Amino acid sequence: MNNLPLKVLLIGASRGLGKGLWRAFSEDGAHVTAVGRSLPDAPSPVGNFIEADLTVDEGIKDICSLVKSESFNCVVYVAGIWEQEAFAKLGYSDMSRILATNLLTPMKVGQALVERNSTSRCNLVFIGSTCGLENEGSSSVAYVSSKFGLRGLTHSLREVCRGKPIYVTCLSPGSIEPGTTMHQSSDRIPHVDIYEIIRCLLRLSPMALVKEIIVPALSDIDV
Repeated sequence: MNNLPLKVLLIGASRGLGKGLWRAFSEDGAHVTAVGRSLPDAPSPVGNFIEADLTVDEGIKDICSLVKSESFNCVVYVAGIWEQEAFAKLGYSDMSRILATNLLTPMKVGQALVERNSTSRCNLVFIGSTCGLENEGSSSVAYVSSKFGLRGLTHSLREVCRGKPIYVTCLSPGSIEPGTTMHQSSDRIPHVDIYEIIRCLLRLSPMALVKEIIVPALSDIDV
């Protein structure tokens, strides 16, 4: 794998970008443990799949236990959900579910890595969104709030991890290719581009830390 990590944990791998990254890592020879709310549609990439609901305490605890017990070289948090109706009609339970998946669980995953107290290097990559940037223009209040928070989590967690071999990066893409197509078929960012960026992070020397990467699609506006 040309010095790429052998053990990868992908959280949010049932569909979309997560499933695309799962396939790409597997094809590069990594041993992938994929986490999702439900089994992905066939054909599934090679690797272990763990079913977990990240909106409930039990699912969060299961993933954190996995992080602490296994020596993953790379953890990618791809899971993300957003509101399905206007903010004025959004209930408290929906707000809580979005914040739990998009912000609270990544925070707990970061905490679990710190508690692991391992001497081996681990890259922790949070997949954010350009919706979490200033003046982006999205009206999805709960989703945008969670993505702003994810950037704050990245910066603060970096301070906690000083002196530890934990490299925390927030990767914020714009419009992503839908489905699981790895290569470009529209004006959106293909999954392969996101994978190549993560590959680059994993190839850097131990002296380099990339805190944040912002990758809008060429056609995105207000970014």
